[in-house]
Parts: sequence; C-alpha cells; structure tokens
Amino acid sequence: MFLLYAWRGEPEGDDPLQIVISEEEVESTREALTVLHGRAPTEDELLATIEPRIRDEILYREAIALGLDQDDSLVRARLTEKMLFLTQDVAEPATPTAEELEAFFAADPGRFRVPASISFEQRFFSSSPQRPDLEAEVADAIAALQAGTADAVESDDYLFDDVYERVSHASLAEGFGAGFADALAALPADGVWQGPIRSDFGLHAVRVIERVAAYQPDLDEIRAEVTSALVAERRRQANETEYQKLRARYRILVGAPGPADSAE
Repeated sequence: MFLLYAWRGEPEGDDPLQIVISEEEVESTREALTVLHGRAPTEDELLATIEPRIRDEILYREAIALGLDQDDSLVRARLTEKMLFLTQDVAEPATPTAEELEAFFAADPGRFRVPASISFEQRFFSSSPQRPDLEAEVADAIAALQAGTADAVESDDYLFDDVYERVSHASLAEGFGAGFADALAALPADGVWQGPIRSDFGLHAVRVIERVAAYQPDLDEIRAEVTSALVAERRRQANETEYQKLRARYRILVGAPGPADSAE
C-alpha cells in the first residue's frame, strides 16, 4: 500500500496549474489495488484511489501560492491541512426553515431511527490460567447475587461499568463482543441474575433491567438533531463546491508518460 502514497505530483515545466500523473504511477496503483482486492480494479475504482492524491496536490500548491510555507517548519501534510482549513467552512450555512427541515427529514427518516436498546447490570470475571474453576466461581457469585447480596460481589477490574443504560446491540458487540451481545439479547428482562455469559474478555453475571424496542421518532422529538444533520450536510456540500472550484483551475493528466519517458 505504500505505493498508493509514495506519489507526489510535481508540475512539469513551468506550468503550476498542470498536474501530471504518469502512466507508470497509474500502473503502480492498479497493481497495488489488484493485490489488495484480489482482482483488477475498475476504472472508477482506480480514479477514486487517485483522486485523494490530486486533492492533496492541489491544496498543497494553493498553500504554497498563499505563502503558508513561510516560517513554518511543518511538513507538507501540515501545509495541505492549513489550506483545507482556509477553503472549508468559508460561510456558516443559514439556519434551515421549518419547511426545509421537514423535507430533509422526510427524505430519509430511517437515518434518525432509534435502535433497540437494553439496560442491564453485570459483574465481570476475567479469564486466566490461574483460575481453572472460573465457571464454578462465577456460578457461586450468581447464587450470591440472586440471594440479594449484590454489593458483596465485585467485578474483577475497571474494564466495565456495573450498570449500562439503553445500550444498542451494535454498541454491545463493539464493547463486549458479538457473542455477548447475542446472548444478552436472548435473556428476559426480568431483573434476575443469570449467566455466566462469555465475552471477549471473560465471564459475566448479568441481569437485564429493561428493553426498549426500536422506534421511529417524529420530527418534533429530534428537531435539534435533524437541524444539526442538515447544517452539517450543507457545510459538506459547500466545502466540496469550494474544492471543485480549485480543482477546475488545474489540468489533470492521468496516464501521461513519466519524466523518464518524456526525456527519451
């Protein structure tokens, strides 16, 4: 993958608005993508891989043109970061009207759907070779918990909280492992201590306190969230428009002969 980032598009001759990506560089990228994906890339995939490097080169040259490199010891990435900062968010998007919010929300309400969640309490017991009878140890702990002595049973360490409120299945799978998330989903929300349930880290005694089914909120419930999403989308579009204006000033030659070929 280093081949994908080793290229640096330098201007040929005296034209600062011409960026040349040589045929050799294109082929190197094609070969790298073939190794990565196990097949030859499509032209769209190839151009999509090259485009970030063109963007980087344009922002770099614009930064140099503005003199952002003067008295600055940071590397090229820092210069492009500065230029990116200057070209983005040039104007704060206007506050959306009620009609615009309604249209934006209606176009994709599923984007704001609240996933199903679960609230539970747990005690964690870490696995180790020094604890060959861990399952029996956890079974004894569960019995104590069921007897009402929850305060006497402590988790092994600080990896996990004792109580989790309204956590989605995806978040559980990310934090504990998919097996734990699936096992917890199968337990009744009756507040009874159960287990042991295995996670990617060890065993757990758990009790499910509450389940909340997935639901689609109305716009009025999440108006602030929808407003933020619409403003962010407009900002992204404005930033892309500004970049395209810069890009239009350059001639991008993809697949042109490399410097060595031109010299022959």
